[in-house]
Amino acid sequence: GIHSNKHADQHEYYTDLGLLKRESLKHHPEIRRLLDQLWTAADKNSDGGLDKEEYMVMCSKVYKAIVDDSDDPEDQEERDRIAEEDWKADSLGHDTLDYRRFTTAWFQLADHWTHDLSVEAYCKFLGQIKDTVTCMVNGKIVWKDDSNIHHMEIQESEAEEDDKHVKLKEAD
Repeated sequence: GIHSNKHADQHEYYTDLGLLKRESLKHHPEIRRLLDQLWTAADKNSDGGLDKEEYMVMCSKVYKAIVDDSDDPEDQEERDRIAEEDWKADSLGHDTLDYRRFTTAWFQLADHWTHDLSVEAYCKFLGQIKDTVTCMVNGKIVWKDDSNIHHMEIQESEAEEDDKHVKLKEAD
């Protein structure tokens, strides 16, 4: 059967119920719209797959937005190293990242940076990242120049805020 209870060493996202809820988020129209926009920016040559070069550009921009926006060459080396590791994990041995592997990678990122399995939390995070790393040029969504990408403060959704207040009250 489907279990909503988690084991002591299991994150709630990975209980049976959490996995079903998370999977349903991938099909929500607003989340799909945001992922489509990110895909359009990432698939620069519009060939239906991200090659390693396109992927490395995407990772560097995302890392700059959520971890460290320094222009120091050593920091760029670290971003490249992490992007290389992520490519190996996300490409699953393929030469390109198709849309499915792309969305899986973005969901893993959202899982890491959100603390609530809600449409609102995922939309807020994905929308915030999209606004931080992309812009519209001649009606097409494209990556911002690195000099225009700044570290973003990750905004919590209302559900995450409410959850914190409940946990604080429980601690009293």
